[in-house]
Amino acid sequence: MKTILILLALASLSGSSFVSSQENSDPFKSEFAIYCLKDTLITTAQALEFNLDSLELAAEPFLAMRDIKRYHWSTHVLDVQPRIDSILDKMSAMRYKSGGVPFVVEVGRQRIYLGTFWWYYSSAMPSVAYILMPTSHPSLSYNSFCRQPDRRSDKRIHDALAKAEKLIE
Repeated sequence: MKTILILLALASLSGSSFVSSQENSDPFKSEFAIYCLKDTLITTAQALEFNLDSLELAAEPFLAMRDIKRYHWSTHVLDVQPRIDSILDKMSAMRYKSGGVPFVVEVGRQRIYLGTFWWYYSSAMPSVAYILMPTSHPSLSYNSFCRQPDRRSDKRIHDALAKAEKLIE
């Protein structure tokens, strides 16, 4: 009986029932997330040759909702937790890949678009949405040379960020 009371107390503190937390065991089920590819040798140009849904993603997101402090919708600039800043600093210092490091933006396990980490001293322009490296404030940028439509303003992204109270209009 004491165990049941403790579980009920914990459930009420967390704002959800014990049953619903069991049913929703996937923490990224309805969140905005950025995943790198499982195969780290694939360039962005190579990734573009595949259907977005056929790309194999890393097991864990590179950036999840918990890593975002704020997302500025009008500029697509992210204010991120120090853990992500540290990872981006390490990525910036490593030998850059002229073909970029591809990633996939998802909401609720639905793939929205392909993007890339792109180093500013590359002689080429990225052909997808990109995060320019090095960066202290990651921004999902887009240029007119992109081969894909601009999906950064997808309603699913907006709604997920708003629901998580991370969105700055």
